[in-house]
Amino acid sequence: MQQVRAMSTEEFLRNEVFRQPTKRTAGVGKGAVPQRGADDRMDMTPDSAPKYQKTEFRTRQGVVFGVMELFRNAEGQITQRNALFGKKKNIVEYGYDEQGRLTAVRMNGFLTEQYNYGARGERLQELNGARYVYNYSSQLEQVRTPNGNIAFAYDQQGRRIVRRGAGGETSYHYIKYGLLEQVCTPDGRFIKYTYDPLGRRSFKAVNGKITEKYCWKDMLRLQAACTGEDEDHVVFKYAQSEKNALQPTFLTCKGKEYFLAYDHVGTILALSDETGLIVHVEETDSFGRRLSNHKLATVAMLSFGGGQLDEDTGLVHFLFRDYDPTTGLFIQKDPLGVRGGDVDVYGYCLDDPVNLVDPLGLKTRIHRYGGVPGHVSIDPGTGVAIGKYPKEGAKDAFWGDGEYRIEERPPLEILEIVTTPEQEAAIQQYLETVTGDKSAVRYNLPTENCVDAVDDALEAGGVDTPWWSQFRTPASYFNGLSESVGQLFEGE
Repeated sequence: MQQVRAMSTEEFLRNEVFRQPTKRTAGVGKGAVPQRGADDRMDMTPDSAPKYQKTEFRTRQGVVFGVMELFRNAEGQITQRNALFGKKKNIVEYGYDEQGRLTAVRMNGFLTEQYNYGARGERLQELNGARYVYNYSSQLEQVRTPNGNIAFAYDQQGRRIVRRGAGGETSYHYIKYGLLEQVCTPDGRFIKYTYDPLGRRSFKAVNGKITEKYCWKDMLRLQAACTGEDEDHVVFKYAQSEKNALQPTFLTCKGKEYFLAYDHVGTILALSDETGLIVHVEETDSFGRRLSNHKLATVAMLSFGGGQLDEDTGLVHFLFRDYDPTTGLFIQKDPLGVRGGDVDVYGYCLDDPVNLVDPLGLKTRIHRYGGVPGHVSIDPGTGVAIGKYPKEGAKDAFWGDGEYRIEERPPLEILEIVTTPEQEAAIQQYLETVTGDKSAVRYNLPTENCVDAVDDALEAGGVDTPWWSQFRTPASYFNGLSESVGQLFEGE
């Protein structure tokens, strides 16, 4: 008889959704199975996980409002998930190929998803007859369906700029750092996004009117969100016993508490009120495509894999990239390139969204750039590097006001420093503080330059760094770090 292991919602989030990640690379060749060792951003259930696991989702008062059961095979892959919320029960079964990619899904006995892949792991065909065509850069160029074709176009940076289908054309525009700035839909809507100095989304406007506002707890967690009229002010509450949990366990809206149930990769399954009454059930396919038309309302955009769903575009926002559930691809390339762990730089979690999640990286990265005298910047485990510069337009580039910028150009070299979640959080908090007060940022070439900015951030995270009494150039500092605390990679 299999062992039953019951967990509370909080324990489930702590042990399953936000556990310390193991590592995995894409398997190659006949008989390959999920491996450990290349991508710390991809999180997979350890092989030692129980083959059967039961989770009860509870309110603060202990009322059970949902149950989830997981069944795993010998490789640790989930083969079946049962979910019960109210009177609705779904039994979902999963099948994989020899490379560990999801190939088939059955819901309540019916085949609902089926995928075929190419040599690079790219999706080629779906159950509904859709066929995927790629260009020489491995970018999705066309989806051919029985109901018509959908075409895509990209800019020189590899970002999607056009989606053209039977319903018309959607265009995408970006700020210089690669963040999505504006989407123009076929029905004439102009959706525009505004970001803070650290690249976190702060406002969303539709046709010039602010419709959503975001307040961040740290680099990865929302503190609050509201509509433009501040009518639906949502405050997110996180488990006290897991300060690094990325997802809230409950939220408050209009004076009421609502409790959240997640699956094993952080996707919202259901929402209950204080009494345990189910007020919303969220249904998506394995890659996040919504199966129901009910708006999330008080869930405030939390959606697939812990990202933020944009009801107007259908995209899911993951901090610095935007994901299209209809294709299973991001619309921007992975800023880490193939070092992100997947040869498909647009792909989501090695085509295994059932077992893997991609919320953050657990390595701090130092980037070195060319030129004279050179430059260094820091990526605090988010995939985007931040550097200190003389303020744009400053009369004296060597002494005066400074500013922090999100780096746009590719680095010559990247240094990876293994950090704990606590260290990453401290580095992110430091960067949030120093970039928040723009008037306090000073720059001078000898002692308050890009090197000092990186060094101060690492020290804030408790990382021991080399010390020199003489003037430190970006190259000498970078080389000193690589000899003492990091692992060196060539840039793009």
